[in-house]
Amino acid sequence: MASYVEYAISLGIFEREGMWRIQYVDPVDAGVRRVAYIPPSDKDGRIGKKIDGIPVAKPGPRMMQVLAWLQNQVTKYPYFWPYEGGPVDRYGYDFEVTITNGDTQYVEITTIAYEIVRTRLDVKDPVPTEKTIEVDEYLPAGGAYVKLAVTLQAPQPVSEITITPFTVYPLEVVSVLYEEDIETYRPRKEIIFQQKPQPSTKTIVLTFPTIIAKRITIILCQKNYTINKYLIRESEVHKKELWDKISLREAEVTLDVNDNGLETVEESNIMKWTGWDAYLKAYEKYKKDLDEWKKAMEEYKKKMDDRLAKIKEAEEAEKNYNKAMSKWRAEYEQAKKKYNQKVKQYEDQLELYQRKKKEYEKQLAAYKRYLRELEEWKRKWGK
Repeated sequence: MASYVEYAISLGIFEREGMWRIQYVDPVDAGVRRVAYIPPSDKDGRIGKKIDGIPVAKPGPRMMQVLAWLQNQVTKYPYFWPYEGGPVDRYGYDFEVTITNGDTQYVEITTIAYEIVRTRLDVKDPVPTEKTIEVDEYLPAGGAYVKLAVTLQAPQPVSEITITPFTVYPLEVVSVLYEEDIETYRPRKEIIFQQKPQPSTKTIVLTFPTIIAKRITIILCQKNYTINKYLIRESEVHKKELWDKISLREAEVTLDVNDNGLETVEESNIMKWTGWDAYLKAYEKYKKDLDEWKKAMEEYKKKMDDRLAKIKEAEEAEKNYNKAMSKWRAEYEQAKKKYNQKVKQYEDQLELYQRKKKEYEKQLAAYKRYLRELEEWKRKWGK
């Protein structure tokens, strides 16, 4: 069931290509603070999991848009949004969250808060900077083309691409395309640059409004290039190298001054030249590396078992803590109830005492007046 949160105690990002971290007061239990990570995309594979004990929540459509706007504001890390520690909507709620078993599962910013943030960040309606590519378009003739695809670990915001070519002739960036998700069908989009990057042999920096991308495809072209072709069979290369070695050894034997005419190329040398010796050495190295790898794997498994044991121990301790805390809260509420009853009883007794005191003071004043009048009467009539 969704609940409304008045404001975020904190909303920020701590490292490049990291996730946003939100902290807020539980809308049901004001004494508990909730913390969650928010990825920039609702297709992120980490959603529903925990990182360092902190749940990764799914962002709503408006929340993803706000995070994209904020990403354009980041100049250094860590970065916190302009409303740090205060409300966006002073007369309403800022966020809508879904909490299950104490973990934040979903975070969305309310419509009014969304519009306030949009105004605060001075977000304009974007001019078209991309177009949908349904099929591969024809590229202009001339030059050598190459398509480079980069798949990110998870969908994340991208606003800059740097390319450093190692080439003699200028390299041109023909097109930059991206896909938000590669597991389900999403149309591939092309980024349209207001100013087309010029061909260069130096570093090329491409900047554009922040996009959410899982895979980026870059098409490069080189108008001027040289092609070096070498057509030769691999077996022929090996035979030529072997023949050159045998010929060299035969020449050494033939020109030996102590030659008795019986010497020839040794079989052990032939074995070396054919690669058998290299194979044996490589095999021995493989066995050695495999033994080291097995040893390292055993150490890794041991460390992993220790880590899992500690995690389980920590989870058990947290479970016991929550259980003890629940018991403490129940006892606290019971004690608080009894205390309030005692206070009410004391207040009632105090009120009764004050009333009795007033009556006593009134009767005492009357008694003193009676004594004065009695003294007066005695002085006058006592004789």
